[in-house]
Amino acid sequence: MNPKKNLKLNKLKGFTLAEVLITLAVIGAIAIMVVPTIHSQTKWAQMSAQTRKAQSVLNQALLKYSALNTNFIECGYWKKNPYGGGGTCKGYDSKGNCTGWVFKNTGEKLPADYNGRFTDCKDVYASFIQNMNVRKECLSNALANGCISEDFKGIDDIYRGKQDGDVADVDANKATAGVSGFRTASIRAGKAFVTGDGMIFVPYSGFSMPIILVDVNGDKRPNKWGHDIHSFILKIPDQKSNPSFLPYMTSMTYVEKGGRTTYHVLYGRTNDR
Repeated sequence: MNPKKNLKLNKLKGFTLAEVLITLAVIGAIAIMVVPTIHSQTKWAQMSAQTRKAQSVLNQALLKYSALNTNFIECGYWKKNPYGGGGTCKGYDSKGNCTGWVFKNTGEKLPADYNGRFTDCKDVYASFIQNMNVRKECLSNALANGCISEDFKGIDDIYRGKQDGDVADVDANKATAGVSGFRTASIRAGKAFVTGDGMIFVPYSGFSMPIILVDVNGDKRPNKWGHDIHSFILKIPDQKSNPSFLPYMTSMTYVEKGGRTTYHVLYGRTNDR
């Protein structure tokens, strides 16, 4: 073989250092663009799976309760308000808490079952504690007793974080008057329970199950609403059908920066109206 010809072939097959560096730079640039997207997609796929599991756990526990109680379960909010809606706060006290709820057009006091029916909620809660593989229950002081972490915020603090500048307590309370049980102080002082797989459940207040927060990955961070903390509400379709847990969707559904509503995480859409 001609040695000069062989040398020429070797030169044609090789890469210069500059070409290798340029190739690595291009690969690095592509990775910088693609990796965050893949990470984000993986994160939300995981959150979606965990949130679906939380909803399933709640509804399975409800089915166990209904199997032992053949009567209509009176624990939940109306899916369609029989009074047509139109409730409003009639006024606020010095701390910004609502002093009573009335019909917007007439000023008359709302009837006891305006929002729904809650007679069986205490029994539903007790059934859940028995049927959800609960490994730890905090009957009060959920933070001090170790059911939730320090960075588990309430909607008043989330509201403050979305405003420009400082927000007075009275203004934060007015803005969250409809769901005061999910303010930071109420959550920390209230009930919570932890299941065997680590999920943390925070009922709205007392023994009430109609609205519940779930930290779907337990005490792992970020511990933020709309990320790993999601909200569900028991909805009664009509006066003959038992309720089921659905994503909590109201004007008071807050998510922290970069988060998504529970509905969006479950169904990939932002509106269930």
